[in-house]
Amino acid sequence: MSYASEVLADSPVLFLRLEEASGTSCADSSTSAFTGTIQGSATRNVAGAAGTGVGPMLRGTTADYITVPDNAALDITGNVTYECWVKLSAYPDYQTLMGKGKASGSAGYVLRMNPTGHLEFLAADTALFGASSGTVPD
Repeated sequence: MSYASEVLADSPVLFLRLEEASGTSCADSSTSAFTGTIQGSATRNVAGAAGTGVGPMLRGTTADYITVPDNAALDITGNVTYECWVKLSAYPDYQTLMGKGKASGSAGYVLRMNPTGHLEFLAADTALFGASSGTVPD
């Protein structure tokens, strides 16, 4: 079974493959049919790490990110699995990997990498909900 079919078997609310070869649109493979949009500049169709396919290369600035329109379906209301594949070249500052709104908002959350290479998850008015105990390997 392919990675995509494994993910889709779990009925995700949002599944952006980010495999488009050009443009700013990012198709949602879930049944929600949300559409993401690349903001800023990105190079599309860049090979991922360890044969994981292709994706966009964002420059790690606050001007480069992907947006999805707000929708209540994206609010965390119970257990959640939050997954993303990234290849970082450095950890100069906090790098937001995925988020919704602001972590200080009632429905906001963020998954980020801190400057020491640890993953952190902040959610809905909590200081630090959880952090990885080890650094992410290269």
